Amino acid sequence: MKPSPRRPAQPKRYVNVMEQLVHEEFERQYARLPERLRQLVDCVDVEAWALSRLPARYGTSAIGVRLLLVRLQDMYSELIEQLVRQGIEVVVNNLRPPGEPYLPIESEQSQPVSGAS
Repeated sequence: MKPSPRRPAQPKRYVNVMEQLVHEEFERQYARLPERLRQLVDCVDVEAWALSRLPARYGTSAIGVRLLLVRLQDMYSELIEQLVRQGIEVVVNNLRPPGEPYLPIESEQSQPVSGAS
């Protein structure tokens, strides 16, 4: 039986670097929106919409994250810009009010969802 890898004293964290790139692009585009549209746009909804259409890219160290940021910016900047723009359009055109926020602590205590609505 193969032994499990040794765990460091402090757990190593990982981050999806795409989240930072999408957030930065959202901030750029949001700043250029007319005030009436700003009131209709929910940052979390737009970013989640865009991130669902991008590959996740994880980094586990400060150096790794910085390198990924540069590499992914070069590779995906046009696609991220396009997806954030589309995400803003989708959120603005969605006439339903945003639902309750997802809170992991509460959702762990709730019962499983039986079907999507």
